[in-house]
Amino acid sequence: MYRIENPAAFYLFVFVAILLFVYFLYRLWYKKSLGLLADSHLIDFIAVGRSNMKNKLKFILALTGIVLIIIAIVNIQVGSKVEKKAQAETIDVMLAFDISHSMLAEDIKPGRLQRARMFATLLTDKLKGAKIGIVVFAGDAFVHMPLTIDKGAIRMFINSITTDMLSAQGTAIGRAVQLSIEAFERTDAKNKAIVLISDGENFESDPIPFAKLASKENIVIHTAIFGTDQGGPIPIKVNDKLTGFKQDKEGNTVITKPDKVLLHQIAATTGGIAVDGGLLNESVSEVVAELKKLDREVSDTIIFSDYSSLYMFFVIPALLLLLLDFLTLERKMKWQEKLKDLVRFNIKG
Repeated sequence: MYRIENPAAFYLFVFVAILLFVYFLYRLWYKKSLGLLADSHLIDFIAVGRSNMKNKLKFILALTGIVLIIIAIVNIQVGSKVEKKAQAETIDVMLAFDISHSMLAEDIKPGRLQRARMFATLLTDKLKGAKIGIVVFAGDAFVHMPLTIDKGAIRMFINSITTDMLSAQGTAIGRAVQLSIEAFERTDAKNKAIVLISDGENFESDPIPFAKLASKENIVIHTAIFGTDQGGPIPIKVNDKLTGFKQDKEGNTVITKPDKVLLHQIAATTGGIAVDGGLLNESVSEVVAELKKLDREVSDTIIFSDYSSLYMFFVIPALLLLLLDFLTLERKMKWQEKLKDLVRFNIKG
């Protein structure tokens, strides 16, 4: 089995044809010019050292070298292995990431938001071959990153998540689920899941109807809960320095607690699980195990062959021929002149 990598390079042979034509015209002109100078049998006596054969040899060497270089550019490739089929199992996962101010609470170390980013990064690393997208939400939601298999890009987008990305505060879980469902509509994946990363404090519309919609679309929602039962205050920092804690209208420090009941209910509605995000390794392992239970889609089969390029078999001889052309002089060598005189002498004798 063979193939041509650069078939368009065959057009370079037009240049070879032009060289042949120009050289043919040159030879006609050269012969005619010598004919005007003297009769053909006197040329060797007038043009001492002229080598007609070397002139032709140099042209043949140069032309052959150019032809070989063009063949190298065409790059003939030979199949060195039997065709193989590469199959990839894929699953599409949307990370719905809570960026409301309550995620700034530090009742779990180093803080809910930082812990959530660690959870998302570890989950990404363990989901081999999965396409992952990110939706962030607070009082509203938007797609932070569309579905991709680029792990480097996913980590970068996870690390860029902050609570300042949305000015509208609150926890619009339902809107985040809705956007995640819509993101799946732009793919052909059969296996889809949403991992909801939140403390569950919901001040917007009831998210359960959206969870039921996800269930109808065969989308499983797993929830990762961040925060302790005791909760914690929401720190206010300026240049990473603590300046106080968020207070309500009466001047009391606001204590934020995770709504574990709601997050368990959302997961149960779709047949998913709810895990404690504070237990990083255990929670990620549980979610990954659940995701692996899905019937994973086999991607389009890719049929390919391994090819070996043969261009070096043409490049090296071409360079040697061009080098030989460069080193070959058009004039006759002294030993050639002596040999010619010796032949003449023997003939006369």
